[in-house]
Amino acid sequence: MLSRLREAGLPVPYPVQIVGTELLMEFIGTDDERGAIAAPRLQETTPDPETAARWAELLRGWVIDLAQLGLVHGDLSPYNVLADSRQAEPDPVIIDVPQVIDLIANPHGSDFLRRDCVNVCTWLRANGAPASATDPEEWCAAAWRGWD
Repeated sequence: MLSRLREAGLPVPYPVQIVGTELLMEFIGTDDERGAIAAPRLQETTPDPETAARWAELLRGWVIDLAQLGLVHGDLSPYNVLADSRQAEPDPVIIDVPQVIDLIANPHGSDFLRRDCVNVCTWLRANGAPASATDPEEWCAAAWRGWD
């Protein structure tokens, strides 16, 4: 799944190697004289309103792009998104994608999509992103466009 999402241009860790049932993924974080420091989960950050608004735009796009592949994360929350600290302005990287759900075939696909949108929008709004950019119903509607 990581390879498929990566090939689609979505911000997920690069799958480096598979050995048996174990998967080695790209390290998301920094490595300096102090050692390796993993990128924080969004839940561990306190973005300024401008960053929260930018993340809202990027995460909305991610939800829509994933839906266009016929998929939904199923457990998207600020705990499953990293702030890629390798960049001056960290961008979100989505993790824990093995459990993605078929949006169309799963009878609860739309419920998972709505829950993902509510979880992320609620956190972004609480951290300064504008309400106009964090409307979970709008995110869901945008994700369904093209499936009507």
